[in-house]
Amino acid sequence: MENNQDSKKRTAPVIWGVVLITVGLIWMLCAAGIIRLSIAGWIRYIVPFSMIVCGIILLVKNRLYKIICLSASIILFLLLLIFNGSCREHHRGDYKCGLLRFDRHELRNKGCHHRLDVRAKFDVELKSDVVKVEVEAGAAELKAGKTTENYLDVYRDGELKESFAAAGEKEIYTKNGYHEGVELEMAFNTTSVYDMQFKLGAVGSELDLAPYKVRNVEVEIGASGVNLTLGDKVKNVGVKVESGAGSVTIRVPKGSGCSVLSEGFLIDKELPDFKKVNGVYKTDNFENAEQTVEIMFEGAVSNLKIERY
Repeated sequence: MENNQDSKKRTAPVIWGVVLITVGLIWMLCAAGIIRLSIAGWIRYIVPFSMIVCGIILLVKNRLYKIICLSASIILFLLLLIFNGSCREHHRGDYKCGLLRFDRHELRNKGCHHRLDVRAKFDVELKSDVVKVEVEAGAAELKAGKTTENYLDVYRDGELKESFAAAGEKEIYTKNGYHEGVELEMAFNTTSVYDMQFKLGAVGSELDLAPYKVRNVEVEIGASGVNLTLGDKVKNVGVKVESGAGSVTIRVPKGSGCSVLSEGFLIDKELPDFKKVNGVYKTDNFENAEQTVEIMFEGAVSNLKIERY
């Protein structure tokens, strides 16, 4: 009787330990943008996983085999979450159809369905002269660099799909379909002054903003890479980048003064011609340059590279 009680006392902490470790790993993957889970998704996956863990601990007696089985279960479980598109978060009953988000009532009125692959989900919001772009998950590629007379043009796989004449307009592309590996490209004009915000999942991005008058840029990425090229059309440019296990390359004109404030841990920085002054990396010409670029980088297990061209 005492042996059974001792066995239960030893088993319970192991079960909770494994579950807590797994929850922590999933939380980190969500924070890095590798996976997206709603509350329902957490319950849907954690409960059956906890049952599997309990079964392994109770049935497998050999300690080494138990560790091997638990480790294999955690790895397979995480791989399932990463590669299973169904674990992507849906937005509290709202659907994104085409470019803009609508609730169910609006979708019914417009006759628009929500069968759009989350790996190519693309959302643009124009509000208060701020261009907000969100590309969820993996198989899409986002580019910028073309110019237009419109405020914003959107291309998909090389074809013009949407045009915005001014900030604040609401235009929607409602064609449905299952798209994998689509290439999205954005074109801006050379006269408007832009504030841009990019929220990117596992998306390869080539954002050449040099032709445009960009005042502020915010980029949030997960476990992906982004190449960002800045120009000298605006006197002072502010850049904020948040990265979780990502790789970021920022190209800045040689004549521009540049400063970098970096916060986080395990950040690999390549900052040629920069000197650290009071915790801030600066180029020699930062104080006297006619144009300046101030970069704020927050990341974890990330790579930051500044190139001057």
